[in-house]
Parts: sequence; C-alpha cells; structure tokens
Amino acid sequence: MTPDAVTAALQRWRDHLVRVGLEAGATSEWIGGHLVDEGFPVVCLESRHVKAALGAMTVKTDRNDAQGIAQIVSTGWFKAVHLKSAAGQRLRTLTAARKAAVRTVTANEQVIRGLLRPLGLEIGAVTRVRFEARVRQLVAADRLLLGIFEPLLQMHRCLRENLADLHRLVLRAVRVDPICRRLMTMPGIGPVTALTYRATIDDPKRFRRSRSVGAYLGLTPRRYQSGEGG
Repeated sequence: MTPDAVTAALQRWRDHLVRVGLEAGATSEWIGGHLVDEGFPVVCLESRHVKAALGAMTVKTDRNDAQGIAQIVSTGWFKAVHLKSAAGQRLRTLTAARKAAVRTVTANEQVIRGLLRPLGLEIGAVTRVRFEARVRQLVAADRLLLGIFEPLLQMHRCLRENLADLHRLVLRAVRVDPICRRLMTMPGIGPVTALTYRATIDDPKRFRRSRSVGAYLGLTPRRYQSGEGG
C-alpha cells in the first residue's frame, strides 16, 4: 500500500482522528513520514508491543489487526517509535549502501584467497589497492589460472570503483553537514563514523537525557549491567 492510498483512506475521518497508529516496520517511516507531512497525528508503535497485544487474537486478518492497533492506540499502552526525517532516512540509506559495498568487496577478496590457498599460493597482507596486482603476480605463469581469476579480478576492480563512488558521496554529505564536521573534531572520529552517528540519532531532541543515547545504541552503563549492584 502506498502513502497516497493510506492518505486517501484516512481523509474521510480526518476531522475525527485523534491519533493514527502505525506499526513499526520496513515501510513505516516512508508511510508515516508522508502522513506527518499531510498533517495527520501519527504515532509509530513498537512492533514487539503490537505483536504481544495482538497475540491473543484467534483470527488473524488485516481488518482484525487494524482494530487491534486502534485499541492499543486508544488505551495508550504502547511504546512510541521515532519516525526518522526524510533527510535522516537518506543518510541512513547512504551509510547502509556503503557498508554493503565494503562487505561485498571483502567477500570477493575472501573467495579469491580461498581459491588460491589450496594451490599453495598465498596473497599475504596487501592493501586493497595492491590486491589485484598481487593476484596477477601469483597466477601470471599459468594461463589457465589467469583465465579463471581474470573475471574475479575484473569484478573486484568494479566493486572497488563502486565503493569509491559511495565513499565520495559520504564525504560530500559530511562536508555540508555542520554536525558531522563538529563530530570529526574529536580524535578518532572520521567521516563514516560521524555520518553513521548523525543518521542514527537523527533528531537529538527526542532524547530527554544525554545518557539515554547510550542505552538507545545498546551501550548499558556498568552499574546497570546484569550482576552489578544497584
């Protein structure tokens, strides 16, 4: 279902709506953001809470799920999930795409290393830039091996170029973002880390206390860890 279709379905109830409940999911930010832009009072519900509340229903249908979500919203027994801004969603998409490209390049290198190892050919510790030259050096004397690894090396070169394109987009995004530039003034914080943190936090005003950020990122203070004193 598209955001326009959801908006059209809600228009007839617009004057009577107090809140619009939306279960958190893959498309919740896309649909929820559109509804917010249209002026609807949207609240995004934590998916685990919704699952637990709807688990007692004997018949699972879309209509019954919608009624159940409406009851959850009306009672207020839910945990709201932050809907990222459109800019935040794009930054997160960029960092996720770059991360996927890094994993793909690494996987390609591991395949090549794994194919060469049984032949007694060790690539050793080389940089990503010198990886292709090192492989060619190892297989240059064997025409068959050279023909086998040539497609893999071409793939590696193409993947590296695509990764470089994505990294340039990251640098460009960091260059125009004052928050990212401020984060990079701290030792050890580079453009990728700064942009990832920026995209993850999105709107810092949604945290009432600064220490809540650590908990949101999965970092639990020592005194609250299991087995520690209160």
